[in-house]
Amino acid sequence: MYAVKGNREYKIDEVEKDTYISNGYSIYSDELELVEAPGDSVSEVEKLKAENKKLKAENTKLKNKLKGTQGQSEDNQESEGQ
Repeated sequence: MYAVKGNREYKIDEVEKDTYISNGYSIYSDELELVEAPGDSVSEVEKLKAENKKLKAENTKLKNKLKGTQGQSEDNQESEGQ
């Protein structure tokens, strides 16, 4: 696991985790996923990740809908011009 703060990164053991958190370091797993951050709970981070995923899906859906609408208006303009 890693302790990260600014441009400092230390490889640490589970025993050292609380010390680094109290000094303001964020703790990441060996897979570089956030485990714990000072002042933030893991559940809050997970909640934000889920919200981000939902918003990205909604954004993609709206972009696809917009493309479909633009395609229809282009077809209408072509048929009106003929």
